[in-house]
Amino acid sequence: MRNLSVHRKLVAICRNLGVIPDYSRLQAGHTVFNPALPDEDFEEALRIAQAEFDQHQPDVVVGSFRGGAVAMNIKTGDKPLVLLCPAWKKWGTATTIKPNSTILHSRADDVVPFEYSEELIRNSSLPRISDN
Repeated sequence: MRNLSVHRKLVAICRNLGVIPDYSRLQAGHTVFNPALPDEDFEEALRIAQAEFDQHQPDVVVGSFRGGAVAMNIKTGDKPLVLLCPAWKKWGTATTIKPNSTILHSRADDVVPFEYSEELIRNSSLPRISDN
């Protein structure tokens, strides 16, 4: 069993429609790097996110909505991805994720269809864990 109190370094790529989430709870005991990514230039966002990842070598990469697509399209080696409602069909070219990735998505999401995450899980041959 993992000790969840271990300090981890995270790169959070969570930009969506100009909304910047409150990371105070995420930071509890962790170092969070949250690079400012341009909304209008996906390739520049990838460049910035990759540089942030390369500089800090985090333990995990967290991406939400468009940030999930960014996380999927940068080179993270064997580091796990945690993707919240990833908008992968709208941005980037990645269509699969690695086995140690986690997707969190609600059927009630009215921005990114839940079916996109189901398709990503199938594409990646990942087990479906929960329907709750």
